[in-house]
Amino acid sequence: MTVVTSAQTSYQNQPGYNDCLLPPTNASFLASAAKSSATITGDSKTAASDGSTESEVDLKDLIDAQLVKLLTMPTSLPDREFTHYKAKLTTNLPRDLHLVQAWLSALDESTNESAKEKQQEVRQQVIDYMLHHNGVSIWALPLRKVVESLVISE
Repeated sequence: MTVVTSAQTSYQNQPGYNDCLLPPTNASFLASAAKSSATITGDSKTAASDGSTESEVDLKDLIDAQLVKLLTMPTSLPDREFTHYKAKLTTNLPRDLHLVQAWLSALDESTNESAKEKQQEVRQQVIDYMLHHNGVSIWALPLRKVVESLVISE
């Protein structure tokens, strides 16, 4: 009878051990995956993205203008914290630009009577979006903090 010791037993050499692939964490790999485009081959025409369209550029310019307006509004945040959130927002534009544009325009168009309600509504929408989507906290959390801290005069 042979006694098997722990030095002789290796569960790592068994089939199926750790056969799950690790998610890629290399920044260059993630950037190249985001820039890749799908193509259709065969008798049909080739469909590939050429980059930003004119409407996307216009939307980015509109969001930049609304973001500057939001960041110039008075807030109750300390200067150091506000500067941190401002840097996060300006450097990390989200992929879903239409959603952010809708939130910023809702704050921009609100009157004094409805400003508090719009502020709470946008805050809740940002929180709901953060709960349902992964990887958005890098820009959504600073947006939520700035929206929460807006000083709205009545």
